[in-house]
Amino acid sequence: MTRWRLSHRLPTVLWLVAVWLLVWWELTPFAVASGIAVAVAVVVLFPLPDVAERLVVRPIPLLLLAGYVLADVAVSGVRVGWDALRHGGSVSTSIVAVDLLSDDDMPTAIAASLLTLSPGTFVVEIDRARRRYYVHALGTAGSTDVSQVRRTADRLQRLVLGTFGARGDVDVREVSR
Repeated sequence: MTRWRLSHRLPTVLWLVAVWLLVWWELTPFAVASGIAVAVAVVVLFPLPDVAERLVVRPIPLLLLAGYVLADVAVSGVRVGWDALRHGGSVSTSIVAVDLLSDDDMPTAIAASLLTLSPGTFVVEIDRARRRYYVHALGTAGSTDVSQVRRTADRLQRLVLGTFGARGDVDVREVSR
């Protein structure tokens, strides 16, 4: 069992308090005090594993990742909307197998979550044994569309690994592909 360290839990507590204040949409002493009480209770009752020592965040790649995700969400939203207007309820879908580029759980989970955030795609399963995950994708009428889903997922994984991965996980030259 790991030792409970306030320094590792403080960012989580502060984040939970900020979310609490946003939910209640007021900045009063009672709201702050109750937010702190709830956040501390959540952190104590439901402790997360220590990842602060493993998770490295690189600022420049983080900006690239954020820009890529925002652009992908916007473009995907327009594409899904257009497909829905054009095809109605008969939009083609596929389950696409995408190879994992890392054995590390953290970058894999981040990449899968960001891919799911994009309209029209949803990570159905992460298969650690086969080193792949399966993506349900809308608007995949042919092999070109399926290849595009794979390229998008691969690019996203590379950006996540360049932002959060260990130095040996991905070559910097590969991130820009």
